[in-house]
Amino acid sequence: MFNAERPEAQTNLGGLYESLDRPTEAEAAYRLAIELQPQFLPAYVNLAQLLAAQKRNREAIALLKAGLAEVPDAALLHHALGLALVRDGQAQAALTELGRAAELAPRNPRYQYVYAVALEANGRIEAAIAALEAGLRTSPHDSDLLWALADYQRKAGRATAALRSACRLRQRMPQDPQLTALLAELRAVTGAKGCPPAAGE
Repeated sequence: MFNAERPEAQTNLGGLYESLDRPTEAEAAYRLAIELQPQFLPAYVNLAQLLAAQKRNREAIALLKAGLAEVPDAALLHHALGLALVRDGQAQAALTELGRAAELAPRNPRYQYVYAVALEANGRIEAAIAALEAGLRTSPHDSDLLWALADYQRKAGRATAALRSACRLRQRMPQDPQLTALLAELRAVTGAKGCPPAAGE
């Protein structure tokens, strides 16, 4: 049953309006959801995405900051704010928010991955590697984390470590041609014929 006084209902309605290309009504529904329940996180994220799509990114940033004033430890909002700050060209502020999201939700591999990518893009490749390794401790089979780790280790001149990471990834993606090429490259660099043992073995 539809209950217009529930934030979930208004957020769903906003999504429906978006699918019908009625952004004004969608925005109104999301704002009503927030008014009904200022701690309802999906409404903030959906509205921020809508504003960004309308090239109103500064408004999206202000909205997400308002949401964090209500729910300071909401990893979802920190992550969304970090992405909005990236779009706004505020790299250092974005890193702070993306890092906070990764810290608050260590079991969310997407947050760990995006934070690592942002670190690498800002010239902090060793910190990016550390972030990926931290993410893999809780999500050891995540393909995005493993791909990025192998790539960044290769870029950092750590070919043996990169080969080890690529070998882990091969267990998940045995037929991937890009991975096959990466493995061949790393074996040529290291002189290895197979996969090196796991660290600590």
